Amino acid sequence: MRKGVLKILASLFIVWHVAAMVIGPGPGSYLMSKVYPVWRPYLRLLHLENYWAFFAPEPSAGKWVRYVIEDDHGNLHFFKLAEELDRNDPLFFRHSSLITDITEPPSAGTLGIAAALGQKHQDLNPTRIQFVIGWQLPIRREAYLEGKRPYDSEFIEFEYLTPLVFPIEFHPSPPPAPTADPET
Repeated sequence: MRKGVLKILASLFIVWHVAAMVIGPGPGSYLMSKVYPVWRPYLRLLHLENYWAFFAPEPSAGKWVRYVIEDDHGNLHFFKLAEELDRNDPLFFRHSSLITDITEPPSAGTLGIAAALGQKHQDLNPTRIQFVIGWQLPIRREAYLEGKRPYDSEFIEFEYLTPLVFPIEFHPSPPPAPTADPET
C-alpha cells in the first residue's frame, strides 16, 4: 500500500515538473495567461522562470554580458563573462542563467555577482564594476548570405548598466541615529 502511494506521488511530481518545463518557456497567449500563474512559484523556486523564446516563428536573439573593472588608478580592465564559462562544468546552466539575470537597477543577484567578480580580481584593487550587455539584433537571411554574422557590430546593441562601487553594499547603511541634545 505504502509503495503504491509513493509511486503515485512520484508520478504526479514528474508530470507536474514536465508540465512546468513545457509551460515555463511557452509563448504568450490567452491560455498561457491563465495557466502560467499556477506554475510561477515552482519555476521561481528552481530559478527556471526565464523567457527562453525558442518557439517559432521568432526565437529570441542572443545576449551576452561582459564587465569592466576600474582599478584604483582609474585604469579600465575589460572581461568576458558568459563566454568564459566552462560548458563542461556541471554548474554551467546555473551560472549562465544567473548571468542572464543581471539587471538594472541591480538586484541582489546582480550585486552578488559583482561582489564575486571583485573578489576574483582583487589583485587589480577594483573601485568600480560596470556590466555591459550586448543584445543581438535580428539578422535577415539575405544579410547572412552576404557574409554578415550575428555578432558583427552592426547587429549588436550595447546597454551599459550603472557602475557599482566597491566594496559592494548589499543593503544601504542606515543613517546615523540622532543624538540627544543636552541643552533641550
